[in-house]
Amino acid sequence: MAAFDDHRPPSRELVDDCVHCGFCLPTCPTYVLWGHESDSPRGRIDLINTGLSGGPMTDTMVTHVDRCLGCMACVTACPSGVQYDKIVTNTRAQIERRHQRTRRRETAARTDLRDFSLSQAVACPAAGPDGIPADRSAPAGPAHRPAGEAAHWAARDGIHRPAAGPPPRASRPASRHAARNARSSR
Repeated sequence: MAAFDDHRPPSRELVDDCVHCGFCLPTCPTYVLWGHESDSPRGRIDLINTGLSGGPMTDTMVTHVDRCLGCMACVTACPSGVQYDKIVTNTRAQIERRHQRTRRRETAARTDLRDFSLSQAVACPAAGPDGIPADRSAPAGPAHRPAGEAAHWAARDGIHRPAAGPPPRASRPASRHAARNARSSR
């Protein structure tokens, strides 16, 4: 049985706009966290393309589409202008209409990312061999990691953080009134 029916399937033209350049990868929180190609927009588009080519709607396809947070950071990063929002919206409608979920899978689809936060994606990308941080019980922020571990992961993955300290001072006063007050106090 084909993955998609004729009632608003994902557009073949929109899927074909993806040139698989990978610019979306560092912007996708689920890819940054787990490091698995199928948890990236590019990987999901590939799974959707398989479905458009007559492949079945597998549990794997459904799982990876369900994991998309819908943040659409990939849309603004894409130099080809792929309209991922339209692709994933139509795919999700097809999944809800055509994929039989067990009660356990339905609950997992809703709660799979409930503990996800962007700080986890930045502080500890792909910690384990399967891409899932080894200790999911504690937040992955710097306060919960040994000193240097977050820096190790950041350096390994090319994430550059500014040095800690106060924010840089503005070169101009925030308003005319502040400028006038600064002159009069001299």
